[in-house]
Amino acid sequence: MSDEFHLRVQELLEQALQLDSPQRPAYLKRECGRNDLLLQEVLSLLPHYEQMRAFEPERPQKTALSMPGTTTYGEIALAVEQEPPEAEPELPFALGQYRVVQLLGRGGMGVVYRAVHPTLRKEFAIKVLRTDLVSYEDRWRFAFEAHILRQLRHPGIAQITHASEISTASGPQPYFVLEYIEGESLIRYAESHKLDVDARLGLFCRVCEAVEYAHWHGVIHRDLKPSNILVDTTGQPKVLDFGIARLAELQADALRNERGRFVGTPEYASPEQTRGLTEQLTPRSDVYSLGLIAHELLTGRRPRLEHGQLQLDVSRVCPIDKRGRAPSNLNEFHYFLKGVLCNALAHDEARRYASAGELGADMEALRGIVAPPRGWAALKNRLRDLICPRSQWAPSSASRPLSAVLRKRVSMALEAEDHYLQQGRPAPHSGS
Repeated sequence: MSDEFHLRVQELLEQALQLDSPQRPAYLKRECGRNDLLLQEVLSLLPHYEQMRAFEPERPQKTALSMPGTTTYGEIALAVEQEPPEAEPELPFALGQYRVVQLLGRGGMGVVYRAVHPTLRKEFAIKVLRTDLVSYEDRWRFAFEAHILRQLRHPGIAQITHASEISTASGPQPYFVLEYIEGESLIRYAESHKLDVDARLGLFCRVCEAVEYAHWHGVIHRDLKPSNILVDTTGQPKVLDFGIARLAELQADALRNERGRFVGTPEYASPEQTRGLTEQLTPRSDVYSLGLIAHELLTGRRPRLEHGQLQLDVSRVCPIDKRGRAPSNLNEFHYFLKGVLCNALAHDEARRYASAGELGADMEALRGIVAPPRGWAALKNRLRDLICPRSQWAPSSASRPLSAVLRKRVSMALEAEDHYLQQGRPAPHSGS
């Protein structure tokens, strides 16, 4: 099946999910027309999306939790439900050595609180397994998130302090303690601090570093999105919520229960992820999500899906120098930025960046074009140190300051678009 077919499937699924269940079949039949294959594919995938919706029953109306002058974990897909909670203790209450003082939010797996350690006089975030999740699989997944976080010690990843459990009337209830991060979600931070293009690129590169670290430790996040990236008061981005992450080295039999089941967030999921191909998820799946995040961070919105195509609109990304002027090489910047995004968002995962580190390296190279008051000579020096050791690096020519690696990847991505157009078909990813 073609890339256009799968993108059209994804588009229809996203649109169908906006409707009530009884309205979906008629809507899909109308949209698919006489294309029975398309209709069959969409209808077969709908239950997997329904499973994800069932993960948070009925998705009641939510309101983002905020604190005066800042936001915290309440912004990271842990919005507070307006329906009254069930069987939750009244605040404040004691949990081990901690005094729990505030509800931060509820998610699919747990309830997150802000707590204070009276001896250390320090704040922490405590995630407690939801009381209605009592199955072995639920408890295993909750414990697995804590296990993953123990393996990851990086300034760009929320750190776990310890894990334990408490005795309740319904049995042992597990919880784990995390560092408390006071900050804002990625997009909101960039907007509230009025970050320019260079600063946004730099922030994104730091996110890529954290994800690359997780990949090097065999962890695939599977739910990267702006609300799962919190930027603290020092400007350090923190990747959060490894609740559905998995180890890349898991054998096929360990993934049997997830086979054909969608996990993640549809708006930021890779094509293979939306099709429930759990065994095919690799670091390249996270790279796809990062590509969507980068587009939104730089342009203010996710790429549009039109007629099964992702529309990459980078024309409004305009870096401004300290004198308030756009660079003279703006067209070249747009050309390379679009190529980098095309590489990250390739429908065929084999055509994507192999790692978050590769994506971050090319984004870092792009900063050389827009970082004032640096010129082309400074860019060459930056790329030399980034791509090759000093003793081995030699620029191909003074007129080609961008790295050969970046140029090759951009060229391949844009040539792929030309190939589709020459065959009379639209490219899987196109932009203005």
